[in-house]
Amino acid sequence: MNLPTSPQFTAYDVELERDRLRLEQQKYEMEQQKYEREQQKYEMKISLKERELASREEELRMTRKLKEDELELQKQQMKNKQELENSLAMKTKRFSDALKGTLIKMSSDPVEVASFFRQICIQRFVYKV
Repeated sequence: MNLPTSPQFTAYDVELERDRLRLEQQKYEMEQQKYEREQQKYEMKISLKERELASREEELRMTRKLKEDELELQKQQMKNKQELENSLAMKTKRFSDALKGTLIKMSSDPVEVASFFRQICIQRFVYKV
C-alpha cells in the first residue's frame, strides 16, 4: 500500500467563507428585491394602460351612441317634415299660393263669369289639381 508521503493541505478559513456566503446571500436578496420592484412597476404600468384603454373604449362607445341617437333624430325630423309637406293642408296651401298669382280676379260683370271659370279650368289642368 502506497500512501502519499506529504499530504497537501490548503489553508481554509471558515469564517472568511461564511462572510463570503453571507455577502453573496445579501447580494442575491437585493437583486431579488430589485426584480420584485421592477415587476411591480411593470404591473402598475400595465394596469394603468388597461384603465386608459377601458376609458377610451367607453368614450368611443358613448360617442358612437350619441351619433346614432343624432342620426335617429335627423331621420325622425325628416320623416315629420315629409309627412307635413304631404299633408292635405300643406298641399292645399301650396296650390292656393300657386293659383293666387295666375288667376284673374272675378269681376262683378256677369259677362266675364264664363271666362273666369274657363281660366280656372285651364289652370287646374296646368297644375294638375
